[in-house]
Amino acid sequence: MDGIDSELNEKEGRAARKSKLLSLYVLYTSRLIPRLLSAWGFVGGVLVLAAAMLYAFNVISALDAVSALLSLPIAVLEMVLAVWLIVRGFNPSAIASGSAKVSEGPD
Repeated sequence: MDGIDSELNEKEGRAARKSKLLSLYVLYTSRLIPRLLSAWGFVGGVLVLAAAMLYAFNVISALDAVSALLSLPIAVLEMVLAVWLIVRGFNPSAIASGSAKVSEGPD
């Protein structure tokens, strides 16, 4: 039963990493948040992917100091982004200019 649980956790982790990178890409292209924050997220995402690869090849353990250091930038970004969105919100000029609009389907 332990093997099934660890496989499920790994699949959930892969899905979470992919969705995080996808959402950061959307925020980067729409300019709803400063590009510096999005770029910081891309770098953090790559480091988390590197940690996942090292873990997959049994180079590091999940609770290793290296794994924690590689995950630190994305963890800090999530806290900074939460405070940013609460205090400043999305970029109103990006919303007004229509760069944040999603293409509409046929009516």
